[in-house]
Order: sequence, then structure tokens, then C-alpha cells
Amino acid sequence: MSEVTIKIEGMKCAGCQENVENALNSVNGILSVNINLEEGSATVNYDPEKTDIDKIKSAVSNAGYKAK
Repeated sequence: MSEVTIKIEGMKCAGCQENVENALNSVNGILSVNINLEEGSATVNYDPEKTDIDKIKSAVSNAGYKAK
């Protein structure tokens, strides 16, 4: 298992947080997601054999937010 924390621009409310969480949880290989709305970040635990940081960031982007 690997863990990464990414900054997410554009999350402003609980609805945004839910959108990002749902987008991340839809990625195969993601084991858990912890979103911090106040800090604008997401900590993601994932299986590196099934997904990678680029796919995680892509899921955030596809949900309409900017991942750094």
C-alpha cells in the first residue's frame, strides 16, 4: 500500500468534497480517501500495482477540480 496527499484547488463546500471523494473512490486500486476541505487536500491510500498518482490526479481533474 502507498499513500499520497494531493492539493486540490476548487473545493469550496461539502458538496465539492463529496464529488472529489466519489471520483477518487471510483478509481480501481484506491483503498481509502480522507479529504480535508479546510486545507484543500486529499490523502489517498492506494495499491501501486493497480493505480498510480497520475490516475488519481486525473480522477480529480475529471471531477472538475485541479489536483497538484
